[in-house]
Amino acid sequence: PGSYDTEYFSLYRRAGGTFAILGVETFSERMLKNYRKPFSISDVYECAMLAHRKGITFGLELLVGGPGENEATVRESIAFLPRIKAALLLYSIGIRILPDTDIYHRALIEGIVSGRDELLFPRFYVSRDLDVGWAARFIQKSLKHYWYRGFGMVPVAMRNALARYCGVIF
Repeated sequence: PGSYDTEYFSLYRRAGGTFAILGVETFSERMLKNYRKPFSISDVYECAMLAHRKGITFGLELLVGGPGENEATVRESIAFLPRIKAALLLYSIGIRILPDTDIYHRALIEGIVSGRDELLFPRFYVSRDLDVGWAARFIQKSLKHYWYRGFGMVPVAMRNALARYCGVIF
């Protein structure tokens, strides 16, 4: 809230912006609180609608598996997708554990890692309340219902190609 408005998207469009990715992480109010996000689901919806009204194609990035994530919160996030018209839907399962972060300290307490030395190669936190196999299958199956949204990326790709190779700016 407060970091975007109609003027923001108008200026973005005027500057040549055609696409935005919204790293919303989740469409579960409970998980937003667990992630300590300073926004609500209604804020995300409002931002997406402003972008859409200003002709900005947008994508969503979901992060699955944070502290407290479970089948119910995953279902809640996926159930929100019909309401928001994203052209691109990305997701990942697990949160990369980085030193001296809340997730790192939680991973230490839960015994997922025992120290910083284990983080030389990527390690990921996944809630113990989430069956990763189920989540991956459920999300993949659910996203198949929105395959057609990818066509929304065609105009973005065409505008970018014309701008890059022909010097045409929209």
